[in-house]
Amino acid sequence: MISTPQIEIVGTIPNKKEIKNIISKIINECQSLLKFAYLEKGAQAWDTMRQNTDFLVGNREINALKEISAYLNQSIDFDNEPINFIHLGSGNGIEIPVFTAMFKLKKKDTYIGVDISKELLEILRKNYSEYLSKKVTYSLFFQTDLELKGNIKHVCNKISSHHRAINIIAASGEGTLFSNHNVLKYISDALGKSDYAVFSIDGVATNDVQSICLEYDKTTVREFLIHGIKYAKSVGAVKNDFGQFLPTYYDDNLQQIIVSYKLADGDTVILLKSFKPSNEKVVERIFNKNGLEIVHLAKTKDNAFGILCKKGIF
Repeated sequence: MISTPQIEIVGTIPNKKEIKNIISKIINECQSLLKFAYLEKGAQAWDTMRQNTDFLVGNREINALKEISAYLNQSIDFDNEPINFIHLGSGNGIEIPVFTAMFKLKKKDTYIGVDISKELLEILRKNYSEYLSKKVTYSLFFQTDLELKGNIKHVCNKISSHHRAINIIAASGEGTLFSNHNVLKYISDALGKSDYAVFSIDGVATNDVQSICLEYDKTTVREFLIHGIKYAKSVGAVKNDFGQFLPTYYDDNLQQIIVSYKLADGDTVILLKSFKPSNEKVVERIFNKNGLEIVHLAKTKDNAFGILCKKGIF
């Protein structure tokens, strides 16, 4: 029988009273409620959506990771170095087999799953603890809000104090997380000179904007996203969750997909913002601006990006 480590809270996580005020501010500033959709019952909705083979966004982003894997095999050798593999937004763990193969994770390495949702971390542990026990020496699970300054660095410092190794910070399909560009700065702040960061982000081609938007209007996606407003109601930030989804659209200036929901009282809230760059130059500009130096950038035929980075010196 596999002994599964407990989930540990790291850094700052607001209590429900504080969350009510945070959500009210988010709504007033037209920011996204997405991170609250992953909590409580929303975790199961995410797991259901992510395992659906029709969820094309996630499939494209995993394919982008495989493009980076080919570069790693030719250019960087981690065989003799212990690795702390820090998986940001680990969700239900569906990318774990891809990541373990990419970095050839081995018995002297450590896997660290990091997510805002305790419920999703529980799903990950249930599904992948046995798998990870055969691949790495240690598996750790941390609950934290990645969008709060200092929390990612706190995770890295905590693991490095116990397991001296190269830190590899990884995030797959985190266009939603990176719509807040400050998160890229927080990742840069957490990287040491020998560390790496690897990401995949779904992009958008100019001639394919409408079809990408329609993917976010699918029933399974909406059944997950609605949990953001349901959670807002549960903490008293909104009076009710009755309303209707508005058509998803792409903001070319922000380079973001936006999903909005109109409440019955007339207010409109944003349930999702996702950074979807239209080309490589946008990726380079945003990442460099926020302190990350791109080592290798791969683009798939489906306009998804695989990105390998180090801490920038600009």
